[in-house]
Amino acid sequence: MIIDLGCGSWCRGDIGIDKQFNYPPVTKHLDDIIGLSKNEKAEFITADLNQSIPLNGSSQDATFLLIHVLESLDSPLNILREIAKFKPKKVIIVVPNAQQNLADWYDETHIYSFTEASIRQLVSKVFSIKAVRLIVRNQDIAIVAAL
Repeated sequence: MIIDLGCGSWCRGDIGIDKQFNYPPVTKHLDDIIGLSKNEKAEFITADLNQSIPLNGSSQDATFLLIHVLESLDSPLNILREIAKFKPKKVIIVVPNAQQNLADWYDETHIYSFTEASIRQLVSKVFSIKAVRLIVRNQDIAIVAAL
């Protein structure tokens, strides 16, 4: 099972959770890189990820996706801690690279900016990092992590 947090209208998971689903798919270009594309049969759950993740029970076999999400949340550390409670198999995170991606500085929805070092530090507070890659001409940072 794949749970796509903050997916907007382009849910790559079996379940998509976001506070709205009508904004354009700005991360569609990442499909080939992360090996997933839009799931037309996804179940959508409306929720504010700044509050909680509205799932019941363990998701030990689940993969959680956070594609261009952490930079827009009030507390990225809190959402990572909440994901850990579900005991996921894997977590895939993509954030803009603040050292290369100028759009990161102009996007008013971004509360945080991350460098490779800062996103590693944040994620390693909760998960074990398995891989880190600079993607899209170094514009984004992709991390694969697990408990």
